[in-house]
Amino acid sequence: MLNQPVFIFVFVCSGLLSFFILVVQLLVLISPCVETTDEANKTLKIICMINMENIPLAIRERLEAFTLINRRSVEFCACGLFELNPTLITSLAGTVATYLVILIQIKPDEEY
Repeated sequence: MLNQPVFIFVFVCSGLLSFFILVVQLLVLISPCVETTDEANKTLKIICMINMENIPLAIRERLEAFTLINRRSVEFCACGLFELNPTLITSLAGTVATYLVILIQIKPDEEY
C-alpha cells in the first residue's frame, strides 16, 4: 500500500500530465484554424493586387465573385460561442487562474 506522500506525488503528477495533454490538444486544434485564417486573408490580398486588365473575362468574373464572397474575414468558432484563435488560450488561462485564486481563498479550515 502506498504511503501518503507518495500517493499525493502520484496524484499531482497525473493531474499535471493530464493538464499538459489537454493544453497540447488545444494547441493542435487552434493551430490549423489560425493558419487557415491567415492564408485566406493572404489570398484575398493577392487577388486584389492582380491587374485584371490582361486576364480573360471568364477568369476575371470568377475572381471578382471570389472577392465579393470573401469580403468577410474567415473565422473558426465553436458553435458560435467563441472563436478558435490564440486569444482563446489566454482567456482560458485567465479563467483557470481566477478559479484557482477563489479556491485558495475559500479553502476549508484544517480543523474539523
